[in-house]
Parts: sequence; C-alpha cells; structure tokens
Amino acid sequence: MKGSPGEVTLLLVEDDDVDAMTIQRSFKKSRIGNPIVRAYDGLAALDMLRNDEISSPYVILLDMQMPRMNGLEFLETIRADEKLKHSVVFVLT
Repeated sequence: MKGSPGEVTLLLVEDDDVDAMTIQRSFKKSRIGNPIVRAYDGLAALDMLRNDEISSPYVILLDMQMPRMNGLEFLETIRADEKLKHSVVFVLT
C-alpha cells in the first residue's frame, strides 16, 4: 500500500481481530490519521515488506504471540535482512 510522500505508514502485525480493531479505534480516537496496513502474522508481514507493498517511511507495531511466525522470529529475521534491519519496531504486549 502506497501512502502520500513523507506519510508514515503503520504496519500492524497482529493475528487477533479484536486486538487489531482496538488498536485501530484507539488511533482514530486519538486522531492519528496515518494509514494502517495489517498483516496477520510475521510471514505475511515479511512478504509485504520484501515485495514493497508497504511504503517507506513505516513503523511496525508487532504482536509477539502469533501463528506460523511469532514476533521474536520476525524480529530476528528482519534484523538479519540488510534491507529491513533498520526498521522501527514497537512490540505490543
């Protein structure tokens, strides 16, 4: 997803629908209008990042407990990737 130039895209990596909706509502209520793109697990997020589906600049909001690839595995993978290792990540608990 391509946003406006200079606009920070938020990549929400969260498998739980209720948690994702809560985060989206909280941002809306706080009048944070940045685009939010959701990936349901670490593998999906990696695909989106590696295929340039997420425009730069972006910030990753990362759940730790997910199927297929959990948050820790995702962090280890992006930190080892030259293209992604400088990504800004906030861990959700």
